[in-house]
Amino acid sequence: MVAGVSRAADIPIVTELDSLDGLLPSALEIHLYRIVQELLNNLVKHSQAATARVAARRRARQLILTVEDDGRGFDAGTLVPQRERPGLGLTDIVERVGLLGGTARCDSRPAAGTRWTIEIPLTTAASA
Repeated sequence: MVAGVSRAADIPIVTELDSLDGLLPSALEIHLYRIVQELLNNLVKHSQAATARVAARRRARQLILTVEDDGRGFDAGTLVPQRERPGLGLTDIVERVGLLGGTARCDSRPAAGTRWTIEIPLTTAASA
């Protein structure tokens, strides 16, 4: 998916991916996929980035997903749910992260890019 988005958007996206096979029950894998899909969609639509990076790392009992860009950024304190500001899919991201028992953090500043960090405890996700 990342390579396809990179080609279509003409934004170089570096990937750093640990093997994720079997980390999540198959019924929950779609949530991780949709999270990445929405983050990439937002990156392409809103960031005006020249480059980006997607990393998925396994750490002990945790999966850490990072999606970051060098784009225009924004004031992360102004994030509002999708129902109040349609089109960003932020509600979907947060809800899916919650279904996986994880947390989502967005770090961004105007003119300084955006970094999303999603942490999913593997013990919680594996038991769902």
